[in-house]
Amino acid sequence: MERMRAEGRVVFSLSTPQFPARDLAPMVSGPLNAKLGDPRGQPELRHELVPRLYRHWPHAAAESMVTAGAKAALFLALKSLGRPGEQVAIVAPAWPSYQALADAAGLQSRLVPTSTDDFALWPDSLQRHATTSRLVVLSHPNNPSGRAYSRDEIDALIAWCGKGGRWLILDESFSETVEDAAYFEPRANWPYERLVVVNSMSKNYNLQGIRLGLAVAQQAPIDAMSRLQLGILSPPSRPVQDLVVQMARGGHLQPIDVRAARAATRSFIAKMADWSCVPTSGTFYLFPKVPQLAQRLVRWETEASLFGLPGHHFGDAYAEHLRLCFYRPAAELEEIFSRLCRSS
Repeated sequence: MERMRAEGRVVFSLSTPQFPARDLAPMVSGPLNAKLGDPRGQPELRHELVPRLYRHWPHAAAESMVTAGAKAALFLALKSLGRPGEQVAIVAPAWPSYQALADAAGLQSRLVPTSTDDFALWPDSLQRHATTSRLVVLSHPNNPSGRAYSRDEIDALIAWCGKGGRWLILDESFSETVEDAAYFEPRANWPYERLVVVNSMSKNYNLQGIRLGLAVAQQAPIDAMSRLQLGILSPPSRPVQDLVVQMARGGHLQPIDVRAARAATRSFIAKMADWSCVPTSGTFYLFPKVPQLAQRLVRWETEASLFGLPGHHFGDAYAEHLRLCFYRPAAELEEIFSRLCRSS
């Protein structure tokens, strides 16, 4: 890809988003404190962000903490809740960083495959692949499939984990991109002793460069994660936290809107005669099944300067699936569609 760019060719990655640039300087309305702050994140920041990102969870009954991005929150949860060498079950298709984070935490990863028809989580798949795991990781909505899970599905998974003495680490880093609000129905209470819910400012608010993540759970896991953060990672930058508080109070925090781009990409996929795609409703990815994908990727690269990420990176069962990212300028998206049509 870099060689082609050096030759002056216009190259696109099919799987990588293009976040629009944002100048944050006009949003600064007060001092940015350079002193160290609260190890769990500034209380005023948590006050502003937790109700936004966890409004469907009964967050008032849970503890919260701010981390240096969602990756940090996931690592802290895995490291503090897991035991060295034990197995963590990761629901597939799965963001590859989950396995890297598990490795860094001293854990062994095992993928739990879902249906390739609708990415539904099969109970028998959990029984076969996760029975010996004390930790389960699920992204909701799922990266890369975009699949959002219903309240019944999430509650069933929470109950299954609870009965087996397992921890569920639920990554909701794309929560604000879900079209159908029914997938995030409010809950009345928090009876979940073994649940950690992670979220992110990056994907939901186009603030990927500030590296702020959040986690909510009951007090014991948050205490453990907070001690670990203070000991090995350090809390996120205090000036950045102050800036986001000012943005929130100034009305500058607005979730990204990908509905038009998602609809355009769905329409494009529907026109591709041999492509098929589950009609998912979250993230800024679709995960279509493309026959003979490996051969097509070679052709797209050589003929159209398009580079894609095949589905086997997210689990062996998804080798013919393509993670197709539509979060990019409309003109760029149209150019990608045009090149795919010419080269397919």
